[in-house]
This record gives sequence, structure tokens and C-alpha cells, in this order.
Amino acid sequence: MDIEKTMEFILEQQGDFAAHIGALREQQASSARQIEALRQTVQGLVQVSRSDRERLNSLVEVARLHSERLDVHHGRLEALVETARLDRERLNSLVEVARLHSERLDAHHGRLEALVETARLDRERTNSLVEVARLHSERLDTHHEWLKAQEKRSEAFGRRFDEFLVRFDAFLRGHGGNGR
Repeated sequence: MDIEKTMEFILEQQGDFAAHIGALREQQASSARQIEALRQTVQGLVQVSRSDRERLNSLVEVARLHSERLDVHHGRLEALVETARLDRERLNSLVEVARLHSERLDAHHGRLEALVETARLDRERTNSLVEVARLHSERLDTHHEWLKAQEKRSEAFGRRFDEFLVRFDAFLRGHGGNGR
């Protein structure tokens, strides 16, 4: 009788053991599916990240081209400022000539007043041009700082993503294909 009980006990243990092994195999298969799904998700994210990086690089190139164009415009504005300065000097000379003519020629007083008014309007226009040039210069400086910040953010993102890929690859190697 003891042998029968022992046999029954051993058979029960083997049944339990087989059931546990089946459950472990199901769990292992489920884990393998989850790991494969994660691997595919990461591959998708890597592709999206590469695409985003390419688009960001394209945007940086467009911004660089815009910056070059703004530099050209900035050079033109500086030339306009210099022209305005020279015009102001010429206008000041004309005002002086007008004053001298006014003293010498009372008969032409009315025409000289018109010249002085024209010179004043030209001076106002010149001052407006100088202000526009200054504002454009400030905008260029702001745009340049923004581009620098964008480049720094792009570089930081790239470094963080590369670190993530290294860690995730280590994770996959540690939990994936080496049978652990």
C-alpha cells in the first residue's frame, strides 16, 4: 500500500510539475511576443526619429539660408544707413546754403523757406530709414540667437536619443536572444 501511495504522490507531483512547466512555457512565449512587439515599436520610433532628424536638419539648412539672405539684406541696410548719413550731411549743407541765400537775397526768401521745409522732411525720412535699419538689425540679432538655441536643442535631442538606443540595445541583449 505504501508503494501505491508513493506512486500516486509521484504521479501527482509529475502532473503538477508538467502543469507548471506548461504555464512557464506559455509565459515565456507571451514574453517573447511582448519583446518582439517592443522591438518593432522601437524600430518604428527609430525610423520616426531619423525622419524627424532629417526634417530638422532640413529646417536648420533653410534657416541657415534665410540667415544668409538676412545678412545680405543687413548689408544693404547698412549701405542705406551710410547713404542716409551722407544725405543728412548734404541736407545740412543745403540748409546752410539756404540760410546764406536768405541773408543775401531777401527777394528769394519764399523759395528758400520751401527748400528748408524740404530739407526737414528729408531729414525726417532719413531718420525713419535709420530707425528701420536699427530695427532690422535687432531682428537679425534675435533671429541669430534663435538659430543658435535651435541647434543646441537639436544636438541635445540627438545625444539623448543615442543614449536611449544604447540603453535599449543593452536591455534587449540582456533579456532577449541569449536564453535568460
